[in-house]
Amino acid sequence: MVLPTGAVLPLIPQPPRAPRPKGVSPGFSFFLGLSILLFLSLIGAALSGQFRLFLPLTALILVWETGSILAIFSAAGWSLRQNRRPRLPGKRPTLAVLIPAWNEAPALPRTLASLLNQDDQPERIIVADDGSTDQSLAVLEAEYGLDFSAPGPLAPSRRYPHLFLLAKGHSGKADSLNQAVSLSQEDIVMVLDADTRLYPGALAAVRRAFAEAPHLHAVAGVPIPACEGTAWGRVAQFFQRYEYLRGFVWYLGWNQFQALTIISGACSAFCRSTLLAAGGYDPNSWTEDCEVIFRLQTYLRGQGQRFRVKVEPGFVAQTEAPHRLGDFLRQRRRWFGGFLETLVQYRALVGNRRYGVLGVAYLVHATLAIMTPFILLGGSLAGIGFLLRGYFFPPPWGLIFLCAWGFNFLLSLGRFWFYRAQIKRCEQSGWGLLIDYCLAPWVYTPLMMTAQVWGYWSYFRRRKNW
Repeated sequence: MVLPTGAVLPLIPQPPRAPRPKGVSPGFSFFLGLSILLFLSLIGAALSGQFRLFLPLTALILVWETGSILAIFSAAGWSLRQNRRPRLPGKRPTLAVLIPAWNEAPALPRTLASLLNQDDQPERIIVADDGSTDQSLAVLEAEYGLDFSAPGPLAPSRRYPHLFLLAKGHSGKADSLNQAVSLSQEDIVMVLDADTRLYPGALAAVRRAFAEAPHLHAVAGVPIPACEGTAWGRVAQFFQRYEYLRGFVWYLGWNQFQALTIISGACSAFCRSTLLAAGGYDPNSWTEDCEVIFRLQTYLRGQGQRFRVKVEPGFVAQTEAPHRLGDFLRQRRRWFGGFLETLVQYRALVGNRRYGVLGVAYLVHATLAIMTPFILLGGSLAGIGFLLRGYFFPPPWGLIFLCAWGFNFLLSLGRFWFYRAQIKRCEQSGWGLLIDYCLAPWVYTPLMMTAQVWGYWSYFRRRKNW
């Protein structure tokens, strides 16, 4: 299909983005140095054969990990108890759904069908096509009867009056979203990936969340990963679903302290005026959905407000996850490298008491975790090396490690049942959790560590391609 003249839009000028905080960052340097020191101590203990030094260092890591999980799990439960408090609904907000798409011809009809079948329809749906070279536009025209002769930048559907297409040149997902936000007029904008399908009731849950709490700035969705039915796809889906399950409790816990910096880019919703005031998405960011949350946090705190987010259990969507090993590693490489890029850009927040729990706890934890793959790899290799040389874990160290493993599993079981109680469409089982817990350290975690190291290397080499 050849688009009519003028259907591919020039870039729409965007409002300036809120500046990032500047200044010296002793907190970032200190905690990154502490993480590096812990890694070097583990390696030094292994190379010098200092078994008595290796044991307390390993125990310290286990205690830190277990304490963090316990604290976040407790905060997540506290958060949900507060969310259950009855609230009187306020004014019904208007809602626009924005779908950035680039070469998504097979996925788009399924995503749009999940939207158009919702009981609570949005006032507007904008598909922002980012210069696709496949059959995306032809599929949309055939399925929905787009009218390219209509005046203005948006081509409306003849079959669904609230469905529009924004056809533009290729400039990236962030710019596509910025243009779609500018062209929308509704109170709330929901961002939905082109390969993400909403479960029934998701739109109503988002609108209800904003109606009951008009002060909200964002609502975070709950993505459920789905892979193709290949052998590796089934394995990838199994591990990724338990990973996303743990992530749900993690986000819920940190959000209780208004310290959230990541929500799913596949399904999220924002107060449009706040998003515009902060300048929208950054087209130069490797992970624009992560960077925009950091910027909203700093922008609103600069205005004397807190960034208020609700993790909404009713806002559930199935999103396509990578089913090939190479695609999986590239996706996680971008996630890890993009988060490191954003953390370095906002390093002035680390340890900064002005930002409350966000500065003195969450970002401190994130900075310490930069060396996690190296610490895990170094500790595992050192432990195996000591065992091969005939060293065993005597009391009380062996008991400490065994108790830590068992307690962590009980916490994982608690998080699993917690998730099942909130997300009614959970397909995982307790036996699957046990399998995941036993196998992930030897199958899934090494892949994640590989992607993390690759992401860091790509960031330092400034190679931000997909």
